Amino acid sequence: MRRRSTNKRWQIGIRRPLILHPIFFAIYPPLFLYSINLWQTEIDVLWNPLTHVLYATLLLWYFLQRIFRRRLLVGLLTSLTLFMFFAYGHVHGALLNREISIGYHRFLLPLWLLLFGVGAVLIFRLRSRWQAMTFILNLVSALFVLQSLVVVAKWVYSKSQATNLQLGRAPEVILEPTNNLPDIYYIILDGYMRQDTLERVLGYDNRPFLDFLQERGFYIAEKSHSNYPYTIFSLASSLNMGYVNFLSRAVGENSKDFNFTYPIIQSNEVARLLKTVGYRYVLIGTDWTVTNHSPLADQSLSYFSLSDENQFYSLFLKTSIVSVLMESTEDMLRATKLYAFDQIPLAGNDGKPTFIFAHILAPHSPYVFDAQGGRVEIPEEGRDTEGTKHAYLEQLKFVNLKTEELVSKLLDQPDPPIIILQADHGWAWAVGWDLYRNVPVEERFDYEQIFGILNAYYLPGKGTESLYPTISPVNTFRHIFNLYFNASLRLLPDESFYSDYYQFPYRFTNVTDTLML
Repeated sequence: MRRRSTNKRWQIGIRRPLILHPIFFAIYPPLFLYSINLWQTEIDVLWNPLTHVLYATLLLWYFLQRIFRRRLLVGLLTSLTLFMFFAYGHVHGALLNREISIGYHRFLLPLWLLLFGVGAVLIFRLRSRWQAMTFILNLVSALFVLQSLVVVAKWVYSKSQATNLQLGRAPEVILEPTNNLPDIYYIILDGYMRQDTLERVLGYDNRPFLDFLQERGFYIAEKSHSNYPYTIFSLASSLNMGYVNFLSRAVGENSKDFNFTYPIIQSNEVARLLKTVGYRYVLIGTDWTVTNHSPLADQSLSYFSLSDENQFYSLFLKTSIVSVLMESTEDMLRATKLYAFDQIPLAGNDGKPTFIFAHILAPHSPYVFDAQGGRVEIPEEGRDTEGTKHAYLEQLKFVNLKTEELVSKLLDQPDPPIIILQADHGWAWAVGWDLYRNVPVEERFDYEQIFGILNAYYLPGKGTESLYPTISPVNTFRHIFNLYFNASLRLLPDESFYSDYYQFPYRFTNVTDTLML
C-alpha cells in the first residue's frame, strides 16, 4: 500500500509540474540587455525594468488564469506573449540592418500579430504536449537567465580589477595658472580620414575645408597619424598624454576585456590637471556612453539629457514591440550628432575657464546624413563597398558644413579659445572591417586608411611655429600644456600601434615604419 501511495504522489507531481518559464522569460529580456551593455552603466538601472516586467507578467498570468483556468495553458500563453513582445524590437532591427524591407513597422507589425495568433492556436491544439512543453521551456528559460548571470558576474569581477588600474600619474607635472586662461575645445570627429588619404583611397579632394580652417588661423598637421586604430585606445592615450601599451602587461595579451580602458578615459589626466588650475570640465557626448559621463566632469551633456537609468529603460523599450510608438533609431542618431554640434559653442565663455571635450560619432558610421544634412534611405549595414564609400563621403561633407559653422561661432567669441579638431582613427570600418574580419589586415586595406587622421590646431596668442606635420594625438596636450602652462613636458615619439580588435586587442605591434611620412 505504501508503495502504491508513493507512486501516486509521484505521478501527481509529474502531472502538475512547476511552471517557472514565464518568470524566467520575464527576467531574461532586461537582464540580457544589461549583460550586453553593462560596461556602459551601473547595475542599478536594471531594477525598474525588471520589477515592472515581473509585475506585468504576474498581472497577465492572473487574468489569463481567470479566463482559461488551465494552469499549463496559461503558463504557455504567458511565455508566448512575453517572447513576441520582447523579440519584436530585435527582429525589427536585424531586418533593417540587412536592408530587408519587411522590417519596417508597417509590414512587420501585422505579420508579427499573425504569428502570435498562429502560435496561440498551436498551443491550444497541442494540449497533449503541454506538460512536455512546460518542462522544456522551464529548462531553456533557466539556461538563458543563467548565461546572462554568468556574464554579469564575470563583469563585476573584472570591473573590480579595472577600477584599480590607472595610467601612471606624473606627479612632477604641475600647470602654472596665468591670467586670462583660454577655454579649450577638444573636439573629436570620429573616423575622419586625412586629406591625402581621402584623395588617394576615395578620390575626394577635401582641400576646400582645410583651406577654410587655415584661413581662420588653424594649423593642419598634414602628415598626422593616430596612435591607435580604435577609439577606446586612441582616446585613452590622447587624454592621458601617454601610450597605453602597458595594458598588454597589466591585463594580459590574450584578454578581450575592454573594461580596463573605461576608467582611464573617464578619469583622464588632462581633465584632472586642468581642474587643478581652476578649469571647469564639460563633457559633450553623442552615441557612445563611455564618453557621455565622467566622475571629473562638472557638466555632462548628451541628446538624451537623461540619467543612466532612464537611458537604459528607453533602450529596453526600443527592443520590444513598444518601439512601434517610439522615435526611430535613425532619428535618434541624427539628433544626437546635431545636439552635440549645437551644445559645443554654448559650453564655454562663461567667465570661468572651461575645458570642453566633445566626442562626435561622425563621419564614422552609422551614416544618417547626406551632404546637406538630409535623410538617407538605408543604414550602412548591407551596403556594398562602393555604396559605403559614397555614404561615408556624404556624411563627411555634412560634418564639414557643421564644423565650419561651429568654428565660426567659437572664433566670434570675445576671447579666442584653443580649438583642437582631431580624429581618433581613420576609416578602416567603412571598407569591410566587420565583414572580412578573418582576412589579414594588409589584404583588406593599407595602414594609411586606419591611421591617417585630420589633426588641426587653433592656438591663440602662441603661433604655430612649434607645431610640426607629424604631430600625433599623444603629444597634443603635452604641447598645449608647455605653451600655455609652462609644464616643460617632454614630447614623445609619434608612433602608431596596431592590434586586432576581434582577436587580440592588447597585442600591440608598432607599424610606424610602414606609414607614409
